[in-house]
Amino acid sequence: MVKVGAQSIDGQGKLTYYHSGDIYQGDVVDFAANGNGTVSYKKGDSYTGYMKGDVKEGRGTYSVQNFIVYDGEYRADMRNGKGIQYDLLGNQYNCEWLNDKKHGMCTITLENGDYSTGRWEKDLKEGKHTFYDSNSNSFIVRKYYKGEQQGEDLKIIQ
Repeated sequence: MVKVGAQSIDGQGKLTYYHSGDIYQGDVVDFAANGNGTVSYKKGDSYTGYMKGDVKEGRGTYSVQNFIVYDGEYRADMRNGKGIQYDLLGNQYNCEWLNDKKHGMCTITLENGDYSTGRWEKDLKEGKHTFYDSNSNSFIVRKYYKGEQQGEDLKIIQ
């Protein structure tokens, strides 16, 4: 039920954003998406989760053509906090995010079972990263600075 006041519309509702053609259905406060709901974007993508003032804020899931691309925390309409990004190849990026970039600890698991763990800053590898190769059942440790590998592999454990 939607309550219409002198300057607001509150409750469950449907909003159409005429500038983009996107549609929001869910909690509405003061003519804006505020609370839990779903945005169906004109290009076919969707977001289901918490909104504040028409932007993604809190926990949510972003999908492209019914395929989950990101499930996690948002702040100011960007990935911020912990979340998992998926790609179409079956790889998973379980990371800490800051302003839509990997920033903090991140574990990347590839579809074939290989994985890497390490720290990222602004989408660049930083410090020691451990890689697991499922074919050889071995670990490789590499050091990075601003995304560039520094020196040779530090350790190979078989």
